[in-house]
Amino acid sequence: MDPQYSPPAPSLSYQPKEPRIQVKFLWKWSLLFVLVLMVWGMWQCGSALRMGAQLAEPAVMQFHRQLDAGQYEAICNQAAEGFCTSGTDGEAMRFLKGVHEKLGNTSAAKRGEMNVNSGSNGIFVTAEYDTTFAIGQAVETFTWIKSGGTLKLYRYNVQSNALFLK
Repeated sequence: MDPQYSPPAPSLSYQPKEPRIQVKFLWKWSLLFVLVLMVWGMWQCGSALRMGAQLAEPAVMQFHRQLDAGQYEAICNQAAEGFCTSGTDGEAMRFLKGVHEKLGNTSAAKRGEMNVNSGSNGIFVTAEYDTTFAIGQAVETFTWIKSGGTLKLYRYNVQSNALFLK
């Protein structure tokens, strides 16, 4: 060994190691995860709307059959708790009777906008219908709450000029 040769002094400065996971690799997986999450979310929205439409159509038809037959009590019995007790005694049944007396029987109903909301209080399906009654046209808005595999009427709104003319 050469007496004049001395090994270099070790470097004591901090030098970070190369990251094991490449940034490119991380970006690809992050992008893939976001894409899968978006596709899943869109699928959930689509399936919720299909479920709402499948359940709302027969529920609206049954409501109209009962309204046409004057079965207001049956509508109240099948509705969500609080639908018929939200006002003074019998107010909801008087309202339904008034709608039937002023507009007459239903002849056609065409679904318009539909919305499905899921929250801590349950799953709500809101459907708007352009309905033809014997006396005139109306826009009905049904809000249903999902209970098991069926819908229970939660709120009902009807708008028609014929309600004011008769």
